[in-house]
This record gives sequence, structure tokens and C-alpha cells, in this order.
Amino acid sequence: MKCPYCNEEMTKGVLGATGAGAPSWVYWISDAYEKSHPFPPTGLKSFIEGGAVQIMGGFSLRHKADPFWLCRKCGKVIGEVKLPENK
Repeated sequence: MKCPYCNEEMTKGVLGATGAGAPSWVYWISDAYEKSHPFPPTGLKSFIEGGAVQIMGGFSLRHKADPFWLCRKCGKVIGEVKLPENK
């Protein structure tokens, strides 16, 4: 997918979240990492390996199923979410 802001190629991945306690944050992780690992990243090494990018602090998600694309040039994240009326 091309970034609509800078026209560079974007990398497909998913959003995830650290634990429910503080500090917790939402992150983007590459689709390749998510498909090749049975568990989400839990430490610095696995976050680096998966190319994790912190999205926002102080928030938690229940799952990481919707696809998101990250532009590494301009830092934009674009996602596809399932809206309740479109299940």
C-alpha cells in the first residue's frame, strides 16, 4: 500500500497493547512478526525484532486483529477497522 501523504510504500502490521497495568501502551507490530510468532512480543528484544512502534501511552486493547499500515518515512498509521454495523 502506498502512503497517501508521501507516496512511499507502507508496511502492513497490527496493533497490540502491553498489559492492562501502568505503564501500558498501544504498539504497531509487523504482519510478518505477528504471523511467525505464536505470542505477542513481551520484551525489548522481541519488540525490536518485530519492528514495534509505540502508538500511544496509557491505553489498552483487548485484541490485535485489525490490519494497520505504517509509513516509516512520515510516521503515518492507516488502519482498517471492523465497525459494529459492518460485521
